[in-house]
Amino acid sequence: MYGFTTSFDGDFYFALERLSEELSKEGFEIYGDLDLQQSLNKKSESKMSAYRLLSVYHAYYAEQVIAFDPTTGTLLPNQIVVWENRDNDVMIAFADPRQSLGLALHPSMLIIAESLRKKLQRVCDNLVD
Repeated sequence: MYGFTTSFDGDFYFALERLSEELSKEGFEIYGDLDLQQSLNKKSESKMSAYRLLSVYHAYYAEQVIAFDPTTGTLLPNQIVVWENRDNDVMIAFADPRQSLGLALHPSMLIIAESLRKKLQRVCDNLVD
């Protein structure tokens, strides 16, 4: 499995707001927010439902990853997807940092990846509380 997913009981935009709050509590910053619904609906005749791709990073861990090897920055950031499914349920999927940072094949990267995963899992868990 390359990540973990949860459903959110509420409005799509409220889910984005809550997600942002929970990420901030764990020290993450959102630096990229791609509205695929808007972008793809402009280029296609089909109508895509709400779909956002968020790029987030944790400054403390990003600094450690880049200090290890500047090229490992290509394995950052953490990606999160928020979308409405066909039943209008809001879904949130988190990429598992162990999958991306594990590509570095170094024990220190796996330790960082596990720390990041735990933080993202807390974010995920707090969205359903």
